[in-house]
Amino acid sequence: MIQKIIDHKDSFEISTNNKWHRFSIKTMSQLIPIMMERPIEQMTLLNELGLVKKDSKRFANNKYLPYREIANDIYNPVAAKAVREALKIVNASLKKYGHIDYLVVEMPRDKNLDEEKKQIEDFQKKNKIAKDEAYRAFVTAVGDEKTVKIALSKSRKLQMEMRLWYQQNEIDPYNGETIEAVDLIRNPDKFEIDHIIPQSISFDDGINNKTLCFASMNQVKGQKTPMEFLNEGHGQGWAKFKAMVSGNPRFGKSKKQNYLFAENVSDIETRKRFISRNLVDTRYSSRVVLNSLQEFFSEKSDGTKVTVIRGKFTSNMRKHWHIDKTRETFHHHAIDASIIAATPFLNMWKKGGSIFPVKVGEESIDIDTGEILDDKKFDKIMYEQPYNGFVTEIMNADDRIKFSHQVDKKMNRKVSDATIYSTRIGQLVKDKKVAEYVVAKVKDIYSVDGYKKFRKVYDKDKTKFLLYTHDERSFSELEKVLYMYPDKIDQTQNNGKVKSIDISPFELYRRDHGMVKKFSKKNRGPVIKQLKYLDKKLGSHIDITPANANDKHVVLQSLNPWRTDVYLNHEIGEYEIMGIKYADLKFNKNGEYGIKRDKYIEIKEREKVSKNSEFMFTLYKKDRIKVENMDNKENIELLFWSRNMSNNGYAELRPISKTVNDGTIPIYGKGRLIKRLIPKNCKIWKVNTNILGDPYYVEKESENPKDILD
Repeated sequence: MIQKIIDHKDSFEISTNNKWHRFSIKTMSQLIPIMMERPIEQMTLLNELGLVKKDSKRFANNKYLPYREIANDIYNPVAAKAVREALKIVNASLKKYGHIDYLVVEMPRDKNLDEEKKQIEDFQKKNKIAKDEAYRAFVTAVGDEKTVKIALSKSRKLQMEMRLWYQQNEIDPYNGETIEAVDLIRNPDKFEIDHIIPQSISFDDGINNKTLCFASMNQVKGQKTPMEFLNEGHGQGWAKFKAMVSGNPRFGKSKKQNYLFAENVSDIETRKRFISRNLVDTRYSSRVVLNSLQEFFSEKSDGTKVTVIRGKFTSNMRKHWHIDKTRETFHHHAIDASIIAATPFLNMWKKGGSIFPVKVGEESIDIDTGEILDDKKFDKIMYEQPYNGFVTEIMNADDRIKFSHQVDKKMNRKVSDATIYSTRIGQLVKDKKVAEYVVAKVKDIYSVDGYKKFRKVYDKDKTKFLLYTHDERSFSELEKVLYMYPDKIDQTQNNGKVKSIDISPFELYRRDHGMVKKFSKKNRGPVIKQLKYLDKKLGSHIDITPANANDKHVVLQSLNPWRTDVYLNHEIGEYEIMGIKYADLKFNKNGEYGIKRDKYIEIKEREKVSKNSEFMFTLYKKDRIKVENMDNKENIELLFWSRNMSNNGYAELRPISKTVNDGTIPIYGKGRLIKRLIPKNCKIWKVNTNILGDPYYVEKESENPKDILD
């Protein structure tokens, strides 16, 4: 393999100077054989082999953290960006306060926001399915849903007991005896929820480390693992237990691993591995941050202690302190940060343990482990508030939370979405004259979603369909199906109840006769599955029609906005705005990138900005603004999003503390915030914020707009 790489070295020619691309043949000869044998990260192996040579005093000349240099060692762009921003906050805090005693970092997941959101949604969906299945099974076993609902209202832990009861096939795995559902309600003291691996060892309070068992079994088990406990002659014995756990399809991989854990939990190294799994974050990017911070503060002899913890630990503290997490606003980030910052002050660390590791490697961690405690004592010590009123204080801290959004000023974003659209000239019922429309498609009229899309267009204006325009007799075949078949059918559910569900009439027709066909005298026309229709009138676009095309017109839509320039017309006493898109940017002969002056003037005239108006400032996506009514002094601060071309002077705005506006706000009123940016008799300020969220109000930014090329 190494020889192949050498033979094809030209394939690896690159222009970047980033160090991880510049390996010598000697270095690759050392790395590749090991990496083929072991699933190890490249940088971890380089450090193991002593091939990363760093200055003994790496930060000697740095008064503050060189956040760009540190983030360069993190290859995941999502994590690297988050690290840069976090370290900027550390630097700002050092400048403001001079010294930091404790620094606790929670690293982001190695996913972008959309991936993380989808992962959360998938988890919540699976979680709900599991809860619903357990609830239905429990109600069936008890025989009376009302009794179950009353019991749930009286006991917080019954919800978890139900899930474990269902997951365990109604059996206590420790002794193999059946747990009667009704007994959990009538005799709750007979049962306890046990942590399979004691919490003071595992720091794991998740469902995969919990089991429902008879209280008598739990008291005998104590702080042992199931293997230790059952091999001492208790319960049903290790062999039967192992077979039961291995054969239960409702147990996931992690839960089975906890049940069948065979190592000695009193061993210090074993306990350190649990800490690295569930408390201290040992991922590569986290180690980069931790080791860099430790190195920086050590060189400064500052005494600052540093750790990087896992998100599941923060989530667990939230759960035990009953701090619900709502993602409808951004306040939860600050609340999480407060919980993270409070972790060094938990009473748990007074028992000999520590949250601050001396050193963290990929598969090892040097940290004090502390006492092994029973679950009740652990709960009391671990989840005691760092000081009286802590939880109340952070739950009522909304008014004190500051927000700093990252403004997007980059010039090299994509100019439009990647979808290629075709267009047609048409005239709909509402039109007074012909216009050019973008063509859209119903992809599958037999699916429920496809039918709903068809129906929405059909009910509004069936002349939009190209089939109606060019082949009315074939379109009438579709209409016959609409009259013959319903769009709902009754279906019997697993619980025996009958439920009305949506269905496509075309699907019902297909089941009886096959797919709908275009009209022909012998009924041999092609099948109809997709339908094209005229969607919206063509707006701003990039024409990519090939030179040899005849009637067809091909375009790119959704031209992405870059910035908006704000002007003040002193003659009429009103503000005027003009929007610039990424597609408007070009290179000049000198290789400079920006908007050419003649293009800028063209947009300015099109947007009806007066020649005599005074330039005030430029707004980019996520810039903050303040707007005030000069008559009644009512004011509001919002995020600028983009120029909106629906009307002259309109823009899209967003709330500062949440994703959408769900109420009435001063000046702009209700509904989606696509409004006139500066209403009459109002004044606007651009609000710059530093990394700590401190606001600075700007009435006029500069004499002239930037990035205009001659």
